[in-house]
Parts: sequence; structure tokens; C-alpha cells
Amino acid sequence: MKLRQARRWMPLSAIAAAFAIFGTTSTAHAAIEWETRVTSMKEAHDDPGGYNAWVEIWEKGHVDEQVEVRFDANGEVLSLYDGRQDGQYAIAEVFVYNKSGTRVDTDVFKTGLSREQFNLGTPDGSGDIPEGYVVKINVCVGNITCTGTGKGVA
Repeated sequence: MKLRQARRWMPLSAIAAAFAIFGTTSTAHAAIEWETRVTSMKEAHDDPGGYNAWVEIWEKGHVDEQVEVRFDANGEVLSLYDGRQDGQYAIAEVFVYNKSGTRVDTDVFKTGLSREQFNLGTPDGSGDIPEGYVVKINVCVGNITCTGTGKGVA
């Protein structure tokens, strides 16, 4: 009974304004389909023992708005690119493993800028990742979704 009274007292213009602001009462949302590409490659002109890694993700049908992270073995440089104009940060997760396979470092980098570069270092602050150490990377679109893991070698 109270529900009917509340509806009767609420002006129709107020209900119309609420729908204009908040939309319908339906909570159904279309799921976003994502596509990813994970690449690991050795290039002759790069670090002799190193492998570069490149990981990217984009909303299906919108490859021009991809989010990507690249690890360049020559200089241990991480490049993070955010091609989406959604207000979310592009987030790169980096995991470094020594030659025995033990994780020795974990870092998270984020950017809301188009492209940003980071010089990777080691936990001891030496500024270099030792040759032969494995660097695993993945990239996330804000808090929405993440890619698979790319594997590089310093």
C-alpha cells in the first residue's frame, strides 16, 4: 500500500528525470570481448643473449585502441602504451626470475599517458637485470582484464 502511495505522490516529471539520469532499471550489460597477442622474439641487433617480449590487448574490433607493454632486452627497458581513452590506467606487471627460476623481483607500472618508458632495475638497486634472467610481463586494462604472460630474457 505504501508503495502505491509513493508512486502516486511522485510527479511524472521526476520519474522521467530519474530515467534520463540513471537509465532504465535493467542491470544487463553486454560483455566486452577482448583479443590479445603475446610475442617473444630474439633480434640479431639486440642484446646477444636477450629476448624481447611484447604483449597487447584490445577490445574486439578496436585494434587501434590497444594497450601494450614491451620489454626490450637491450637496456632492460619497459614501454607501456595506453591507446584507450577510457580514463582507466594501463597497468604492466613485471616478474623477474634468476637463472635458478626463483622470482627475485616483482614490479607494477601504470600510465594514463599514451606512451611511457621505464628503466627496469633489480631489487639491489644496481640498475641492471643480470644477463640470462627471465622477465615475464603482462598488461591490464585498468581493473577490467589482463593478458597472458610474455616472456623475455635480459
